[in-house]
Amino acid sequence: MGWVRINADISPLLEHVAPQLEEFSLEESCWIGENSRQNEAKASQFLPKMHRLRRLNLRKFGGPLDDLVKIEGSQLEYLDVSEARQLDADTLFNFLNQNNQLICLHLCPMPRQCLQLVAASTTSAINVPTAFLGFTKQEIRERQRYKEENGNIPLRRPKKGKTADLQTLIGQIGKMPKLRTLWLGYIPYTSHFLDISPIGNAAELKHLHLKECMALDGNSLKLMLGGILKDQLRQLSLLNCQRLEEFSALSLCSCLTQIDFEKSKTLNDEALKGLAQHGRLRIVRINECPKVHDDVLE
Repeated sequence: MGWVRINADISPLLEHVAPQLEEFSLEESCWIGENSRQNEAKASQFLPKMHRLRRLNLRKFGGPLDDLVKIEGSQLEYLDVSEARQLDADTLFNFLNQNNQLICLHLCPMPRQCLQLVAASTTSAINVPTAFLGFTKQEIRERQRYKEENGNIPLRRPKKGKTADLQTLIGQIGKMPKLRTLWLGYIPYTSHFLDISPIGNAAELKHLHLKECMALDGNSLKLMLGGILKDQLRQLSLLNCQRLEEFSALSLCSCLTQIDFEKSKTLNDEALKGLAQHGRLRIVRINECPKVHDDVLE
């Protein structure tokens, strides 16, 4: 049911089919008409009944997702909750903690309510006045869309009883024992506030895609790629990560078969030559990287 406008209450349908579903998608779908919010909220209430579910796509889902945490001990392997509007860090953390069988996780863009970050030294909440704090030269269209949908409302402190934040989420992702594919994007904090290197602890990760992550710099990239990942990683995408200026750690990835780099002012020929010397690369995509010359790609 992805990419559709729904003017109906689909709960009677889900009541009948939820226990048999193996794949469920409401990707970029929206409800319209009378009682649209109530009808949208009803859809997520059936998630705990989908015992056979293997793939769940709730990208840009606008309804509450508190029931996501009730999916426990399932067969779910694929989850996309990119830009889900009512998914907070506590709910997502508990879901990941209870579902270690997950193989593929999409958080690009990271749900806005999951961007809450609590400073460890002060236990005070760091508010994000817009979805682009710390970003530079963002796509005008994307920036405008975020402003229209999210406004300039600062993130609130976690509700009483809720303790997870973006940093604990990153740590939990690194503990996923079967995770092979991760899409992570639109992270507005620099490495001074957020450490994303724990992602490198995901022992089975083969496909890593990072888009517009301000927390990614040369040191965090080295920590990720210099550990468990270097012998496992097959695909690596680094798209418009503006704080990443040093790429020497790429030479550690001896098994990469596909790379995708976009909008980097510092990626150069030498970094790519270090990758090419392993002789594994089959697909190379370079876009708007002025220091990479055509002859090095031949």
